[in-house]
Amino acid sequence: MRSHDRTAFGAVRFRRAIEARSVLLAELTAREMRHLLEDALELVSLYATAGDKKFERAACRWRPTLG
Repeated sequence: MRSHDRTAFGAVRFRRAIEARSVLLAELTAREMRHLLEDALELVSLYATAGDKKFERAACRWRPTLG
């Protein structure tokens, strides 16, 4: 299964857990998805250090997440 497929599947599982009001399933799914988010943030960091033109757009997408 590709990373994108896992992320999409995880998001669906998370949404279903929230709708079912299952704290346990929501927490488990969030933990499974966490490493994907960390990987994505590392990519944004790489864009910055490499001076890649994708950095600004990627950073703008992360800004609301980081608060």
